[in-house]
Amino acid sequence: MAVETIDVTPTWSGILPALLAAHENGTFEGRKIAQAELERMAAIADKYVAEHKED
Repeated sequence: MAVETIDVTPTWSGILPALLAAHENGTFEGRKIAQAELERMAAIADKYVAEHKED
């Protein structure tokens, strides 16, 4: 029997509302985690743009 894998990884735009809510209304630890994730996402986006920038 073949094993089927279902990818349930959220998109960035899909997870953004939850991150913003955690950053705005969460506990100290929740805000810290949300901040770190937003910073990580921004760094990845910057890297993508730099790699795809026309010279």
